[in-house]
Amino acid sequence: MNRSFLCVLAVLLLAGAARAEAASVCPDFDQVDPGSDSIGAFDDLLGQASMGGQGCDSDFCKALTAWEAAEPSAKKVEEAGEFMDTLRASALALPAGSPGVAILQRHLVEWQQLLARADVLTLPTAVWAPANFVLFPNRPDDEIDFEQVLEQQCPDSVGECEALFKTSACVYTHAVLQRRLLLELLEENRKETVDYLQQLNGRWTAFNSGGRGLFPWELAFNNLVNRKQFSQRGFVEPPQHQIAFLHPSVALEYQDAGGGDLEEALVLELGGFYRWRWGGDDGAQMVRPFGVSAIASWTGSGDPGYGLMVHLPKNWSLGVTRRDFNGEDETTYLLSVDLGKLLVDQRKLRQSLIDKIDAL
Repeated sequence: MNRSFLCVLAVLLLAGAARAEAASVCPDFDQVDPGSDSIGAFDDLLGQASMGGQGCDSDFCKALTAWEAAEPSAKKVEEAGEFMDTLRASALALPAGSPGVAILQRHLVEWQQLLARADVLTLPTAVWAPANFVLFPNRPDDEIDFEQVLEQQCPDSVGECEALFKTSACVYTHAVLQRRLLLELLEENRKETVDYLQQLNGRWTAFNSGGRGLFPWELAFNNLVNRKQFSQRGFVEPPQHQIAFLHPSVALEYQDAGGGDLEEALVLELGGFYRWRWGGDDGAQMVRPFGVSAIASWTGSGDPGYGLMVHLPKNWSLGVTRRDFNGEDETTYLLSVDLGKLLVDQRKLRQSLIDKIDAL
């Protein structure tokens, strides 16, 4: 896949995850007796499948265990991204410094990056498989043995370290649910996941090459307008529209007065939009693009003209304005090429954005 797209996808996925609304992922601890043996109580939660299994009691866990990706579709992959966003947001809310919290958070981040950047067909989901009380077994730097943790901190009862007990169970639950999600997404749905990510890659490529050039102030404004879309979805599609304002262009202007002169003109799009649909055999082609802007134009002499411009495929635009010419109103016609595409190096602009986000 295109590396720039994958980096942007990973960054947007993580940005969306960081803003996702935290949901209740952890098990219900009302059934745990503070006077009971901590290791026995932990084992009971595992035996009852309260931590990520079919017997779990949180609304999020119930939704995930009921979710199936066996019928592949783009919607299923998006749903998986939303589940991962919620898992990461919930993990970020766990008490910092508690055993396993930092490791869990790092793994969730790394796996969201892997899903966006790596060959999904090769990803081994076994890393998330727990071994009894142990998470990330056979990984010396990451292995967490909660039996040892509980023996050291509260050997006699849950009440000795109730907060630690709850956090430990929460960390374990997050890992089990992540594995369940990945099994559905990758073991049963690998090909469809790859196909969908490749379609997103194609759409981002088409968006970057076929959309109108955006100047920095327009890019910032469009990102602001689309912030809700980018914050709520795990696998992010490019927008299907662009908003232009104070967008300069160059044009050839034909004046119907004065013998039909043809002059160079500067055009300023005061405000407008450009939109399209996704189509083609791969679902990643920009089809039926169309846009319109309110414009002002200058030729270097006389008053400016004001009117409308229609945006066509291949970044060509046609416009018509009215202006005062020697005390009379005249109509002018414009043929324009998108100056943004000529002056702004889109690849460098995207790479600069990626570099800044990577630095963060």
